[in-house]
Amino acid sequence: MDARQQILDSIRRALETPSHLPDEAAPETLSEAIAIPELGLEEKIRLFRDEMKAVSGEYIEAASAAEAAEKIAALVREAPAAEASISSGPLVDAVSSALSAGGIRLVKPETLEGDARKNAVAKILVGIVEAPCAVADTATLAIPLDGRSMQAYFLPEIVIALVSAKSLVANHFELFKRMPPEERKNLLLITGPSRTADIEKILILGAHGPRRLVACLMRD
Repeated sequence: MDARQQILDSIRRALETPSHLPDEAAPETLSEAIAIPELGLEEKIRLFRDEMKAVSGEYIEAASAAEAAEKIAALVREAPAAEASISSGPLVDAVSSALSAGGIRLVKPETLEGDARKNAVAKILVGIVEAPCAVADTATLAIPLDGRSMQAYFLPEIVIALVSAKSLVANHFELFKRMPPEERKNLLLITGPSRTADIEKILILGAHGPRRLVACLMRD
């Protein structure tokens, strides 16, 4: 018997032996076991704003879609840029018309194919995306990988993420409790702009993704 067959036989025997470890606790059980104070909406907004700045992100707030579009358009022009790639989602849809009317050209990756999509989005400086959920105590954006293109989240140097105030959760326990099991299985978590300190322990932003991350909290 060769070494490969010995390894495969060992794996097969191990799989036939039941584990004595306890089953993984459900998020509901974990949150009940740990005493976590509940936060009101204003407390969650304040915590999210402060934590976003603490992780080198930026924070803006809008009372309506119209105000959000106005502030986002100003950020795009300041970049400076005249176009932005956008993700799918109702929050992005809510501001798209006003952005287009303001002279911002919007590119949706899903409308392009193959290399044309990659090459087009890679040249666009700003991405306007949607975070269906956000965690206040770590300023983490939670995006289920449900088939939407993720290029607008990673390729632009500047990413502006729309977050509904209603979607804010206090912590990760609440996040996993709120999300359906299928969404929890394939979830992208983003905390601040891309960073690395691999070279001489010098912190570099934008090494593997956006150099700037701006969270736009929409109250309405």
